[in-house]
Amino acid sequence: TYIDSVTITPTSVVSFFINSTIVLTCNISLNTGIGPDTSFISHYWYQYSTDISDRRTQLMINGESKSLVTTLNITSVQFSDAGEYQCGASIDGNHTVISNGLHLCVKVPVINISFDADLRLGDVREYDCTLDTFIKTLVTNIDLLFLSNTSQQLECHITTNTDINTTSTDISSIVNVSWYRDNGNGNRLVSDSEGLVSIVPIVSVTDTSFISTLRFSPITSSTPVSTLGNYTCVAWIGEQLVRSKTSNNVQVMIKSKY
Repeated sequence: TYIDSVTITPTSVVSFFINSTIVLTCNISLNTGIGPDTSFISHYWYQYSTDISDRRTQLMINGESKSLVTTLNITSVQFSDAGEYQCGASIDGNHTVISNGLHLCVKVPVINISFDADLRLGDVREYDCTLDTFIKTLVTNIDLLFLSNTSQQLECHITTNTDINTTSTDISSIVNVSWYRDNGNGNRLVSDSEGLVSIVPIVSVTDTSFISTLRFSPITSSTPVSTLGNYTCVAWIGEQLVRSKTSNNVQVMIKSKY
């Protein structure tokens, strides 16, 4: 038995008024039918990348034995409930299949005319979570890097879900990136003070695409072995560290002739 697909309904962007009740449904399709026991199937809910599975309902068989359903009930909707929601499922904890993303937006009636000169009392202001900027994808340009007697560099490619105007703003004050290295002694933050490694300031490619670069100086006989290991980059927007994304691992090695 394996999971064919995981989907959320409703799909796309949905809007609800503040203090209302929302029910999101996660549909899990299997390749074959199963009996009444669903205990070997794990299911999860996420708001952005944060696990909120403690708010889920029990997994139930929906009609036919290869279709399962679970819901996420949100009562008294608040602004903090706006965001991207996903559900996931796995068989015996292996290979989690993640659903499409659902964007939930919150509407609120205007109760103070001075709140916005363009709005009138009784109008509705829509807080659209799709305009809430977050890291969409994060990936390095390579998976393996060999240091040599020439400078080498490792790039972290970042994309966001919305445009960021960098004309009058320092991009590094909006898009934050940290580099980490694991050489067998745990994940350690990489800093410019190490000598061999330098962190190049983030540059904009487009309004939704950015690059952070880690530059390695040419190696010498005194290059410390601690420079080698698995490198990853972590990126987030503003102070939203809880919604950070982590890249794939890149193994940094020295060619045997050196």
